[in-house]
Amino acid sequence: MTRDWEESTHRSETDQVQKSQYDAHETADQLVVDRVAAIAEQRGFPRAQTALAWVLQKEPNTSPIIGVTKMGRETGSE
Repeated sequence: MTRDWEESTHRSETDQVQKSQYDAHETADQLVVDRVAAIAEQRGFPRAQTALAWVLQKEPNTSPIIGVTKMGRETGSE
């Protein structure tokens, strides 16, 4: 949720498990990513903070920080 949908990463291009698990939900996921980006821009917050706020308000809340690999990404400072 913290980068444009069209932006790819090495993982998104090579992770076959990710593709098999999540491709079926791609359209719905893209809508969420686009909406988080729009809200973040409107309110002047980093996408990471906006995404985290969205995840935290969902129930049940089990894993709000999936995929953070570097400190600072959750605050948008990196």
